[in-house]
Amino acid sequence: MTRWKNATVALLFLTFGVACSAGKGDADTTIPDQIAEVAQDSTDMQDAQTAPETVEVQDTLPEAGPEDVVPEHETENPDVCQPECEDKMCGEDGCGGECGTCGEAKICEDGLCEPYCKPYCHAIKCGDDGCGGSCGECAEGEICQDGKCQPECQPDCAGKECGDDGCGGACGVCEPGEVCDEGLCEDSCQPDCDDKQCGDDGCEGSCGECESKSEVCIDFVCASGGCVGQCGGSIDGCFCDELCFDYGDCCDNVCVACPELSGCCVPDCEGKTCGDDGCGDFCGVCEPGTICTEFQCVDCTADCDGKQCGADGCGGDCGTCGEGTICNDAGACEVCVPDCIEDVPCVSDGCDGFCPCPVNCADLPQGPFDPVLVPGAIASEGIAMDEKGYLVGSNIQHIFKSSYYGEAEVFVPGLKQRAGIVFIPSGELIVNDNFTGTVYRVSQDGAKTPIVTGLIYPNGLTADLDGFAYVSDETQSLVLKVDPYGFNDYEVLSDGTILHPNGVTFDPKYERLYVAGWQGDGFIWAIDKNPDGTFQPPHKWSMQLGNGLDGLEVDICGNLYVNDYSAGGMIRLPPDGASFEIVVDESFWIPNMAWGQGTGGWNPNHMFVPNGATFEVLELSLGVPGKKVPFP
Repeated sequence: MTRWKNATVALLFLTFGVACSAGKGDADTTIPDQIAEVAQDSTDMQDAQTAPETVEVQDTLPEAGPEDVVPEHETENPDVCQPECEDKMCGEDGCGGECGTCGEAKICEDGLCEPYCKPYCHAIKCGDDGCGGSCGECAEGEICQDGKCQPECQPDCAGKECGDDGCGGACGVCEPGEVCDEGLCEDSCQPDCDDKQCGDDGCEGSCGECESKSEVCIDFVCASGGCVGQCGGSIDGCFCDELCFDYGDCCDNVCVACPELSGCCVPDCEGKTCGDDGCGDFCGVCEPGTICTEFQCVDCTADCDGKQCGADGCGGDCGTCGEGTICNDAGACEVCVPDCIEDVPCVSDGCDGFCPCPVNCADLPQGPFDPVLVPGAIASEGIAMDEKGYLVGSNIQHIFKSSYYGEAEVFVPGLKQRAGIVFIPSGELIVNDNFTGTVYRVSQDGAKTPIVTGLIYPNGLTADLDGFAYVSDETQSLVLKVDPYGFNDYEVLSDGTILHPNGVTFDPKYERLYVAGWQGDGFIWAIDKNPDGTFQPPHKWSMQLGNGLDGLEVDICGNLYVNDYSAGGMIRLPPDGASFEIVVDESFWIPNMAWGQGTGGWNPNHMFVPNGATFEVLELSLGVPGKKVPFP
């Protein structure tokens, strides 16, 4: 009853106070009458406590004074559930409610909003899905190998002392001086180690091992390791890649350590007058009137019936068309209509000419060009230009905007990435975070939204004029077309066909996507776009260029520029990809490039490249602008 008495007293005092105040303006109401009314109300309230019926308490009670405050522990009802949301962003509060909900691309884990991981099980039947789960389990008697269920192999060594056990292992090893013959060790081999320091003794034994770890056994002699374990790289000024044959700076044992290089191939033209030499070249070319059949030039009868032009079937032609005409597939000369697209200058017009162009594509300045430092500018790999005259790049801690005149400011703090950066038509930035396997869309105020997760090393990045982004995952050998306004909404353009894809870029018409093959590949690949917007399968476009192809970009004339991480420097290939010339011959790491956009001092005829090792930016005066970009 204590609470009710206190409430009655408080009500009495408050009512009395109100009555006094009211009495100042109401002569008909006396204070004794008001006290009597309050006393009667108090009696009614006490009677109500003992009444059997339920009394409805009003929601609004008089405000209590300091002496009437109820201790906090007395206000809690132990029978009412108390929500538990301390240190929680999301999830259940323990009382049937929630502590909060996570935003887009987030998932609630142990009360915290974490980035959502999309399991990756494309073409994978078993094993890890990349998010801590499984892509499936193999049936009994099968094992998971490289994401596929394979029959579990049972070794078979019945009656064998040596040799293959049928599962990639061995049934035993013969003693020195013995050889394995049909599963049995036979004493029929005489070791031969005369004039040999190391290597095989001819009887599956050894003539010795090289003492120094820097030496390897080459032709039974211990020699410097050279290219061993360094294929595609460089050692003390000599190289172990395709270009070393052109430059004449190969390591001595390049073909012993890296026999797969095309320059190590031994041409075979014995008894051949024409045709392939087995190393990508020809043993000879037949004269007009003859044709190569089974590596021999034989007489051929030309066929020009009904033809004005085109091939005669014997290495010659049936005529040439005049100016303004072109030879069609039927061998007839027809008027050629130039095919030029608005805002895409300088490309071939389809009639042996070029679409209107501010430069002479047939006579561009020749390299090599000398890189000039742009003081204060910052970029590691990805590099892009905005509409206000700033270069956007990263130092692996933050993304910066750099002016041409030596000032840099933080644009996106705390984004530790060093891979691709590109603008889409909206003016937003797409960024590859290679450290977390995430692709972000970044607004112009620096806010970032994840659009692809679950990748391992997103590296190359470009965009088309329609606003789609194109991402290469170097580790998983994937090339993806990404909707930047979806979440994990992408189309796979290449899945393993292009080994370790790196740089990506479009031709000036945005009809062909070029992709650079990194370690283990060495080719430029092309993925052609169909008129309906779909893409064809990838195909090799260039000769094999090197083992460390990195960034790619295209100029207004359709020439392709590619960097080689292993050899350093940069080369330029014409639109047909049949040759190349050196643009930069200095051996520093150029992982990517971008042209100036003509604002803020960034010359549109100059290319800007980062030094991936120092995060500096250098300028190349090429005398030709880049192709049209989605933004600005």
